[in-house]
Amino acid sequence: MCSIMRRGDTEKVNWGVWIVLIICIFIPLYMNFKSDKMQMIRHIRKKRGKIMNETVKKFIGKDCLINTVNSTVDGVIESVEDNWVFLKVSEKYNSTLDMINIEYISRIREYPTDKNGKRKTIF
Repeated sequence: MCSIMRRGDTEKVNWGVWIVLIICIFIPLYMNFKSDKMQMIRHIRKKRGKIMNETVKKFIGKDCLINTVNSTVDGVIESVEDNWVFLKVSEKYNSTLDMINIEYISRIREYPTDKNGKRKTIF
């Protein structure tokens, strides 16, 4: 018994084989690249954490604005330990102690004051 294949059937088989081969080759390569990239990011974060600790220590005792990934916090930096910044936030009638992870800090600056030493309004 002989089966007769049409020309279009063999082309479909050939394309199917090529697609399977490409998938089998490129998915492991992509996964290896992704894991190498994650290791590099972890290494950079460890180095950045040490550098940021030293940088943030310059602001201890100063009234600062800290921009994080999704918010802005202002207060006096009390201390820096490991990867954490302890910030004393004063509101009208109470003050709280906040902890901020250094990895999520994008910007730190000293709160601007006018010539009399009062805080300027920031828009």
